[in-house]
Amino acid sequence: MLPPQPTLRLRFREMTETDLDSMAALLGDPEVMLLYPAPKSRDEAAGWIHWNQENYAEHGYGLWIIETRDGEHPENRASERVAEKIGMHRIADDRGDNITVRTVLGMRL
Repeated sequence: MLPPQPTLRLRFREMTETDLDSMAALLGDPEVMLLYPAPKSRDEAAGWIHWNQENYAEHGYGLWIIETRDGEHPENRASERVAEKIGMHRIADDRGDNITVRTVLGMRL
């Protein structure tokens, strides 16, 4: 099985070892992993990538990396407007780690 067909803006691809820095940052973030038992270490993130590679080989599918056709995360103003309607607002643009820009939204409780 191949990854899902690309859309006009997005493409899907298999995880590779070159994704380790980004996946380690994502899976090691306590906020991202809030509903998991614990954030993952760099070695555990490497294991996550390897597990997906085994799934691609054995089953023909796994978890895909989704990126824009030009390799940048698209502006998603429509989703941002939905968040604003429930009281969230743009706090910052996270340009950390080895990933493209993440828009950070939040709200006062």
